[in-house]
Amino acid sequence: MATLRLSAVSNELQALRHRPPFDTMEEPALEFLASRLLPASYEAGKDIVVPDRSVARRFHIVVSGRVDTTPTRPYELSDEPYPTLGPGECFPIGALLIGGHVTSEYRAMERTHCLELDGADFH
Repeated sequence: MATLRLSAVSNELQALRHRPPFDTMEEPALEFLASRLLPASYEAGKDIVVPDRSVARRFHIVVSGRVDTTPTRPYELSDEPYPTLGPGECFPIGALLIGGHVTSEYRAMERTHCLELDGADFH
């Protein structure tokens, strides 16, 4: 079962090889990711990450679908729309890099498939 999961994850990573940052990653780094990523699917309208008081716990790579990003802090709100994330895009990078709290809400806009990495492995 683990070999099947690893093979499926490896295939999904290979499909992302033409997108940054995966297009510049060396093979050992991709192998590290493939051995630790877990697949996850979300139905349209389902919250993927919501702000809370704990630090960011998972790194998400969008494989298919679209993810809506909505800021939740009043000073982050603007007339400019926040980005919609699609295949090859990742989140919540900022919170993981600083070991901080997630401050935006991430919600599947349609059926979305992600590969997820534990926050400890991200570092």
